[in-house]
Amino acid sequence: MQRVELIDVVGTVMESLSEALFRVRLRNGHDVVCHLDKTLAAKVSAGEIRCLPSSVVVLQLRAFDLTSGRILSVELTDK
Repeated sequence: MQRVELIDVVGTVMESLSEALFRVRLRNGHDVVCHLDKTLAAKVSAGEIRCLPSSVVVLQLRAFDLTSGRILSVELTDK
């Protein structure tokens, strides 16, 4: 089995597309459609964390497909 190259990047949530899909804008200006990681999705559905527009997130992209990714964590802000 081949090893998949993963890239960790930081972005900002622009809009919520569905319960677990989000459009995220990277710092270089590109938009990416991302889904929540399985453990993060459980925390969001339990109400422990919120993933709202303008939230800063850390996401993981595959090197061969830079148009979709997985949100690994949501940065906490003091708003």
